[in-house]
Amino acid sequence: MFGFGSTNKIANGVESWGIGPWRQSLKLAVSEVAKCFSSVTVIGFSLGGGLVAEYILSKDLDSKVESAVLLAPYLGTVENSFLAPIVSALGDTIDLDVVAKLASKEDIKVLESHPEAYNDAIPAKAANQVVNFGKTLDNMKSSEKTDLPVKVIYSEADKTVNLSKIDSFSRAHFNNLSIESIEKQHKIPHQLLIKHPGKEQIYDDFVEDVKSFIGKH
Repeated sequence: MFGFGSTNKIANGVESWGIGPWRQSLKLAVSEVAKCFSSVTVIGFSLGGGLVAEYILSKDLDSKVESAVLLAPYLGTVENSFLAPIVSALGDTIDLDVVAKLASKEDIKVLESHPEAYNDAIPAKAANQVVNFGKTLDNMKSSEKTDLPVKVIYSEADKTVNLSKIDSFSRAHFNNLSIESIEKQHKIPHQLLIKHPGKEQIYDDFVEDVKSFIGKH
């Protein structure tokens, strides 16, 4: 997703541009895929899930989009997130090993232990835009709804996104909603798209669930 790419210099440029480039990259991706297929399912994870939610509720929705899947979506501000206390107070980046020592949260540990999937530093200025985007979702009018089939999956052990807002936002805006949670006892963190050791079956099950949903729509 644009803004959290290979360099923090690029990511922090979003401070000046706002969330717009993220929105544009999503619309462009859907537009390109729609040229090749008769129907499209849009899938978003975390911030991407929030952007997809906003997109399918907007007037810019491509006519070929027939369903959406939101995985651990960011659907509103998170007062107790590890991002909240640091985005406005520190420099351009924050070393994840330092954050891990301060926060001691499983979601942070996953980022640090998977350098192939995540940068080794958080682009703080860009993260501030994420917080502001959450406020935009908080203020979305209740009249903004969609009849598209929407599948939402999240973990009850997630410490990064606001779980209550996932539920309340989804039920308020998605008329054709299927929402499922991975029980807290499984201790699956925010990063649903990583196979966690000893919990591969949970990953395989929700992937099959998503495939089944897409196949029906």
